[in-house]
Amino acid sequence: GLAFVKESMNTTGGYINKKGEYVIPPVFIKGRSFRNGFAAVQIKNKEYHEFIEETESTFVPPDEAYCFINTQGEMALPKIFQNITYGQERYICEYKGTTEIYDGQLQLLKTCDMVLSSSPYGDTFLSDGDRQYVIGTRDSLYHLIDYDTGEVIFTAPPKCHIGYVRNDIVSVEGWNI
Repeated sequence: GLAFVKESMNTTGGYINKKGEYVIPPVFIKGRSFRNGFAAVQIKNKEYHEFIEETESTFVPPDEAYCFINTQGEMALPKIFQNITYGQERYICEYKGTTEIYDGQLQLLKTCDMVLSSSPYGDTFLSDGDRQYVIGTRDSLYHLIDYDTGEVIFTAPPKCHIGYVRNDIVSVEGWNI
């Protein structure tokens, strides 16, 4: 397999083979492990404009954006995302103020009209036994989303956020209530 490496914290990184040779040049800020032939990488749009030109011209991503590449270093989807989170056999991607859920082969499964968020403990993914969830926000409210279906399971009250899920009980914590 290929491994992501950086010379130092202040440089870009690329992917090397088992011999230590670069197979994909060091042009990425961050790189995730390959799964099913795809990896999520973080790019800086000002420095790597050629990636942006291949995507929709109406969407201007933040200074640091994410995309999927294949094992040849080519864009695997013609989209630039604000964030990509890996889950079990799924990719959760922020795109134009929505959350898109893709399967392991980058086939779109579901679109939710909210963006990813995290718990106060830094978790975007939550699990309770075999059930997996993600946290999303819309209209200043936090929502617990079923990872497999993309459906909203629970919405926290105003000024509250979702902390964790245990035994089908959702922990809700407030801000200055």
